[in-house]
Amino acid sequence: MALANREHKSADRLRLFIATFVLAIGLPLLAHADGGKVQLTQDIDGRRITMFTSPTPLAVGPVDVSFLLQEAINRSVIYPATITVRCDHVVTGTTVTAIASRANASNKLLQSAKFVLPAAGQWNVSVKIETPEAEGVRVSRLSVPLVASDVAVSLPWIAVPIAAPFALIGLMLLRDHIRRTS
Repeated sequence: MALANREHKSADRLRLFIATFVLAIGLPLLAHADGGKVQLTQDIDGRRITMFTSPTPLAVGPVDVSFLLQEAINRSVIYPATITVRCDHVVTGTTVTAIASRANASNKLLQSAKFVLPAAGQWNVSVKIETPEAEGVRVSRLSVPLVASDVAVSLPWIAVPIAAPFALIGLMLLRDHIRRTS
């Protein structure tokens, strides 16, 4: 009777752990912002500019740089605007240029520029925003670190979330085995 009760409690704990694990993995996926990681929020010339990048971490290959352009005072979204993104590689001098548009963005409050970064390393990102009220306003110049997309760099981002639950389940089973044998 005591052994059956102990096994029942162990099974309940395992079910609770699995449910907690599923929630812990699933909820952050639901909470992921559709614009990506915020790289810059800055008030310039009466406007608030927020720049998002995706994927996180940035990697060689396709990237999405999105912008939210708002009035600084009341935070209303500014339309229309022409946003030009220029990325210059610090070491090689390679340049990639794209124009952001609402058509490219999954969230229609944003304007998105999609392009391919061909090399890992430091990139200087220059953003030029033009509106009917103020032509040719340069918004910012900042350095964006770029992470190489090889397996060695990406492995911790993949392996830790997968391995951690199995390690915890193994520890729980080991603890229950030690309790049963002692």
